[in-house]
Amino acid sequence: NKKFIEGFYKAKGYFPSWLRGKSYQATMFWAEAVKKAGKDDVDAVRKAWEGLTYEGPAGKWYMRPCDHQAQVPIWIAEIVKDNPFYKHAYVGPATMIPAKDIEVPCNETGCPGLAK
Repeated sequence: NKKFIEGFYKAKGYFPSWLRGKSYQATMFWAEAVKKAGKDDVDAVRKAWEGLTYEGPAGKWYMRPCDHQAQVPIWIAEIVKDNPFYKHAYVGPATMIPAKDIEVPCNETGCPGLAK
């Protein structure tokens, strides 16, 4: 996370929002699936993505094979007025809740049998 923030700041001259980190990670997670598949064919990428994990600025992500739902941690934080990065109110120190602690069991998602 720190490496991503520092690299982004060096390239852009300002700090990234939380959304930029998640967008970057989602793109890199997809790219890992394409790389594993060896081609950009939809079915091949979908199959390669099953069970794949990726760790980046937004934590460790896992693509669940049973329903193709990415299991990702969530972050909880308060909005604070004073912070070291921005002159306006922004997200204060955050606490990560691991995906395993919040995931919905496969048999309760309404997507049974999706994985091929």
